[in-house]
Amino acid sequence: MLFSNLLSNKLSQKFISVCNYMFQLRFFLNRLNESFVCWSKLKLKSLVSLVLLGAPVFIQAAIPIGPEFQVNSSISMHQKEGVVSSLKNGGYIIVWVGMPHGGNDHDIFAQRYKADGTKEGLEFLVNSDTADEQWSPSVTSLSNGGFIITWSKYRRSTDESDVFAQRYKSDGTADGNEFQVNTSTEGYQGSASVISLNNGDLIITWYSHTENNDSLFAQRYKADGLAYGTEFQISSATGGSQGIPTAIGLNNGGFALAWSENNSIYTQRYQTDGSLDGSVFKVASANAQWLPRAPVISSLNNGGVVIAWLMDKEDWSESKVFAQSFKANGSVNGDAFLVNTRSLSSPMACVISTLNNGNFVISWSSYFEVSDTFGVSAKSYNENGSIIDEEFNVNSTVGLHMFPAISTLDNGEFMVIWQTLDALSSISVRRFVPAQASVTVSLP
Repeated sequence: MLFSNLLSNKLSQKFISVCNYMFQLRFFLNRLNESFVCWSKLKLKSLVSLVLLGAPVFIQAAIPIGPEFQVNSSISMHQKEGVVSSLKNGGYIIVWVGMPHGGNDHDIFAQRYKADGTKEGLEFLVNSDTADEQWSPSVTSLSNGGFIITWSKYRRSTDESDVFAQRYKSDGTADGNEFQVNTSTEGYQGSASVISLNNGDLIITWYSHTENNDSLFAQRYKADGLAYGTEFQISSATGGSQGIPTAIGLNNGGFALAWSENNSIYTQRYQTDGSLDGSVFKVASANAQWLPRAPVISSLNNGGVVIAWLMDKEDWSESKVFAQSFKANGSVNGDAFLVNTRSLSSPMACVISTLNNGNFVISWSSYFEVSDTFGVSAKSYNENGSIIDEEFNVNSTVGLHMFPAISTLDNGEFMVIWQTLDALSSISVRRFVPAQASVTVSLP
């Protein structure tokens, strides 16, 4: 009888703990869509059993907050090249290339969103000159609550391309006029990327192609928009042809770059004043008929960085996504690791973003032969590069989904946007609650 009472009391205490935990879980689930709530109910019985047995509970899947939705309100053809950035007010902004009125020229458009995901105002035209071709946008938030958008402009009159930028205030109104970033104007200057540094400064990087060579350039700006000196050339590892650069701000106030050069991937760290911090480091190189390309970089909360890139077979019959993490001092953190588990064919791009909890997410698009479609996938890792969840589909509809971009929001969620090649060629977006490594329930 005594044993029975003790057992009953212990189970009651555990049941109370389970109820408390399930109340917290329910509060968490209320933030999510109904599809996940249904999933949670199916798992509820197993979850309660695990807790009663005193086992830790693992929630290891990024959870979508509803289905994807269309960003652009214009329904004409050629909406593409979407990019996204979180804003200081908890919202976010999405920028893309569109051709809403027909004709031969593309323009840059943007749409702001509130923290709850509802639109803030209408989509708006970014570039003031609509007579030339505009493409390749980039966007980042500013320390004053505003944001800045960069893009490339092709002038038919001179057969040259240049990099332009436009700053915006926190209310979404333009802060001054658009301005040209590059000083050298020979040949092609474009494919720019803009990032914010910890001190509020900005770095804009771009790719330069002239008759003589390919090279990379950058220009630093103060928080108020004034330039630090003139543009400077990013160091070349081999003196050979360089690819489009990608940049990220570091926790120490500096920044780091990654780029492709002569079938290899390189990275270089810079100090806050733009001077070199160490030497150029080779991240990956061609091997056994595999060629690396299209690197992306993200800073980690521990002061390090992680770089992801694509590896293609020379005959383009297969591709893979790889990544390598680095410590705060610039040294490698373990070995490079394979990201995708499903076989890839014709991948379009890979992107990466660090989450508020220190983990990071890598997303990519590729062709799936079984369904004859293109889809966007993603995978979550913790700060040391260990897998948190298996790769998952970002898009919920079947079709041609490609060219993803990713950003982390202030509330800890992350979002992926991409181009959907349907009859409208639209920009799609989907938000996620990030995967957690584990949830341990404390029992009495």
